[in-house]
Amino acid sequence: MKKLSTYTLLSACLLALTFSFTSCKKEGCTDAQATNYDEKAKDDDGSCQYDTPPTTSTMPVTTDLTEVGKGYAVGAETEIKVYAKEALFNGYNYLYIATFDSASGKWMNDGHVTLEPVMDMGHMSHGTPVENPSSSTPDSKTGLYAAQVVFVMPSMGGTWMLKVHYHNHDNGKEGEAMIPITVASASNRLVQSFVAADDSSRIFVSYVLPSAPMVGVNDMEVTAHYRKNMMEHEALTDLEIEITPDMPSMGHGSPNNVHPTHTSQGHYVGKVNYTMTGLWRITLVVKRNGQVIGENIWFEYTL
Repeated sequence: MKKLSTYTLLSACLLALTFSFTSCKKEGCTDAQATNYDEKAKDDDGSCQYDTPPTTSTMPVTTDLTEVGKGYAVGAETEIKVYAKEALFNGYNYLYIATFDSASGKWMNDGHVTLEPVMDMGHMSHGTPVENPSSSTPDSKTGLYAAQVVFVMPSMGGTWMLKVHYHNHDNGKEGEAMIPITVASASNRLVQSFVAADDSSRIFVSYVLPSAPMVGVNDMEVTAHYRKNMMEHEALTDLEIEITPDMPSMGHGSPNNVHPTHTSQGHYVGKVNYTMTGLWRITLVVKRNGQVIGENIWFEYTL
């Protein structure tokens, strides 16, 4: 029998020791940037996973949205598409705008978007409160510009046209798309106007519904704007709003409500307690400097 050298025996022992040591290492994802990073893992097994934002080839992301209108801003060489979470209604609506090169169809992500809704009633025209996109670039995850519009009346009273002005930063050109839209009559009373007792201005208040109203305490968000002229509305930041919810059919209200107070840009946030399902009426008293300037104002919501 051939006798093994001392060197060969030593090498074999080291190899066995190394194999024993490495086989005991915990496998997993060792990249701290991964969503499934395992701080106890010592040996990366290739299982790392990462948050992958949408790429320009998949923009914009319109999943669960409905296209409510589209048109061309000819001067800006841009196609405009407008989306919403649901059919538009008279009240506070969330709108999402996508912009595309009108020749190539390429998604565009650098430019200013401004909305101007106009109601043509035949004998007269008027605007409505608008909250325009705050940035010249769309949301990084969806590729959409976000805006909010308080439609003060449904289309049955006239014709709504959404004027979308776009400043295309890629070519430096500007243009407007005139997009006809349909505003349905809401099943609930979500917007109301009144004449302020102190300065005779026309004030519009709207109920910003929570994403999932429920039995119990809900956020109560109200917007307030005044009519500067027939086409312009500005946010009101100096109001005091008191709410009283009740169920007309049951003859009772609810406890633990919190009057909305101003947060920013004409938005007032409080709490409303819906103690059961059914039709609720939320009566508002609006004050300024402690003086009542509006009453007999109410929203209705069926939970």
